[in-house]
Amino acid sequence: IDWSQLEAKFGAFPKLPDGTKAGAVSKTLTNEYWRSLGEGYKSFGDRVAVPVVYQAAQSEGDQLGQLTIAEGLVTQ
Repeated sequence: IDWSQLEAKFGAFPKLPDGTKAGAVSKTLTNEYWRSLGEGYKSFGDRVAVPVVYQAAQSEGDQLGQLTIAEGLVTQ
């Protein structure tokens, strides 16, 4: 199944409880792919009325930075 067929097959995305937030961590924002992915996350968040925080480490090899960001998002 293609992603564009999900809603037709499974129905609309359910309404989430008030106060629901989402976060995502990327390798870096220096690459167009990762920036585009973040825009997609935020666009979907707007569609389902959920704020999305999208952050990235300084570089693709900065695994500790990625982990630190993820841990920070979990505590929010």
